[in-house]
Amino acid sequence: KYSIIQITFMEKCNVDSKQTAVEVRDTIINCFYEAHKGLISQNVELPEGKKVEYSKATVLNMVKSQFEKTGGDYNNPTKESLFFVIIGLAEIARSFRDMDLILNHFISMLELIKRIEE
Repeated sequence: KYSIIQITFMEKCNVDSKQTAVEVRDTIINCFYEAHKGLISQNVELPEGKKVEYSKATVLNMVKSQFEKTGGDYNNPTKESLFFVIIGLAEIARSFRDMDLILNHFISMLELIKRIEE
């Protein structure tokens, strides 16, 4: 049985095809955004369109920050750097998401990373 968040994640995130490292990075950004956009902007007083912009920028900054923390290169991601990025994002998500949901998303992203053709 899936939660509405898991169903949305599966619908919005392309986790079934082989991708390059950059495409996987972008998928991780998109999926983290889809899973957390409501939480990120819920306490921000902005017009609805600006909330989307704010949420996307916040997620992008979170991902870039994870690359910086782990010594990875956002513009030239590798399997290894992406692995450490998803670990960092999972740590962030622990503050406001159910651990089962985090693990499901982590495993999906890990599968994508493993299939990268470098």
